[in-house]
Amino acid sequence: MRVAIIGGGAVGTAIAADLAGLAEIELQICSRTPFEQLVAEWPGGSSRTAQRAIVDPARARPADWILLCTKAHQTDSAANWFAPLSGTTTNLAILQNGVDHRDRVAAWTDHFQSIEPVVVNLPATRLGPGHTRQRTLGHLTVANQSAGRAFANLFANARTNVVTVEDFPTAAWRKLLWNAPVGGVCAVEQRGSHILRDPELRQFVHQCMLEICAVGRLEGADLRDELPAQLLASFDQCNTDSWPSIAVDRRDGRPMEWRARNDVILRLAQTHGISVPANTQLVARLRAADELRSCE
Repeated sequence: MRVAIIGGGAVGTAIAADLAGLAEIELQICSRTPFEQLVAEWPGGSSRTAQRAIVDPARARPADWILLCTKAHQTDSAANWFAPLSGTTTNLAILQNGVDHRDRVAAWTDHFQSIEPVVVNLPATRLGPGHTRQRTLGHLTVANQSAGRAFANLFANARTNVVTVEDFPTAAWRKLLWNAPVGGVCAVEQRGSHILRDPELRQFVHQCMLEICAVGRLEGADLRDELPAQLLASFDQCNTDSWPSIAVDRRDGRPMEWRARNDVILRLAQTHGISVPANTQLVARLRAADELRSCE
């Protein structure tokens, strides 16, 4: 099975390092930055595999599966890989944040036999080209239909756990329910997730979550109004402090993924004719921070 991974960031490198050790997988890594080996670290283990990254799309060969592992706002710039990697039976898996995965690749759907959105839970940090450190083992979620099951089979002998679910929209919205407000506020405040100990910020996050539940229900997700309080209570039990990737991107002066994680809530709320004032305020602050970065 020939698998191509587009993106040499933390998630792409971690997934590549996992699949590189499987005899049944012929791997191509498509990256802007060259490297000669994959190094992955995870709790209780590590791996080092000789694997040269491809930086020129002209050198790519058609794959059975393409795994798009870039940030959502990098999709357009990654699309120059689609044509050389695509054959008559190529499948695309989108390992990105948000709930509008298919919309991002709508201009290129003719390249693929199937398009499979994937919910990614893989906390990792890119330490350098081809080198990633995972805080936990990866967990991926796909829809329980033929393409989703075929994707899951790629990882049958891998470290990364892939589960298939009957209600994929709810799985995607549940992740967004946490990522959008918590990551967004962490990025604005330039602090880690311990901001949830601040009563005022916690209340603001909770209000954002309630608005997201309202939009998600109109989009077909099962998001009850008691869920935000349950998620926040679960966080209290963990006693952790981590920096979401969107906050790390702002700290390091990189473009932020706020359109896929936050602005999508405003766009969908507008289509349903409902107001989301807390999320509107958060998007305004994220947009301003991103514009300030681009002017510096």
